[in-house]
Amino acid sequence: MIDLNPKEIRVRHIEEEIGVVGVIEKVENPEIRIISMSFECPSCKTIIKVLQITDKIKEPTKCLCGRKKDFIIISKEIIDVQRLYIKDVKLEEHGVYPFLEVVLKEDLVSHEHSLKVGKKIKILGELKAKNIEKSHPNIQEYYLEAEDIFSF
Repeated sequence: MIDLNPKEIRVRHIEEEIGVVGVIEKVENPEIRIISMSFECPSCKTIIKVLQITDKIKEPTKCLCGRKKDFIIISKEIIDVQRLYIKDVKLEEHGVYPFLEVVLKEDLVSHEHSLKVGKKIKILGELKAKNIEKSHPNIQEYYLEAEDIFSF
């Protein structure tokens, strides 16, 4: 694992475990994310589990019995998610602060970390990339999926 600050992050770091030191710029409210849903086929009662990896709910496309629609939702697996944005500790030239989106999940979504704007923290996690706009899928931005947080 290597330690970086937001301005040092590059494509070569995607899918790597990194440590990032920064100052909290913004903290968003926690939200709920559905990570999987189970559906029942009304025809044969088969249970079909579908991972939810996008913002749009994905339903089964077909059951083993041949049915293709109108499945019944029987359960959802949900987790707590929270986003925060950190900026480089040092001011960049021309007053520009490079910042990084950080995604906290499950146990990291907590008030015990005292995540407050202006606080210096170190976050360990996996660097990922996501599309900025659906209309431009070839343009992406970095985000860090946090595994641990340390305060200074």
